Amino acid sequence: MTKQDFSVILATIHSAYPNERISGDKRTVKLWWNYLQHIDYNDAEMALDRHIMKNKFVPTIAEIAGRAKMNNRFANFLPRNYNMDKLEAALLAADSGKRLPVGGRDGEK
Repeated sequence: MTKQDFSVILATIHSAYPNERISGDKRTVKLWWNYLQHIDYNDAEMALDRHIMKNKFVPTIAEIAGRAKMNNRFANFLPRNYNMDKLEAALLAADSGKRLPVGGRDGEK
């Protein structure tokens, strides 16, 4: 996000929580910027909106960052080490009605 985007996030926090102590202290603002600058603005905005709707207390950096990561549907995606040639052969054989011997990943049996 840009610094201008970040200022919108801070303004939203201040509007929703008028007694917040984030925007009044330069060191605190810098700390928040250091941790949130790498997050996509739209994800951070959505995370903040969710927080405001469900919480009566000011969000923490972790709450905004954590919810922003959850907005990415593939954040928990772990790649699998499939043998793609073997998988393709099995799919083609299944399409033709043939049966191939069953084996594990990467040629394991």
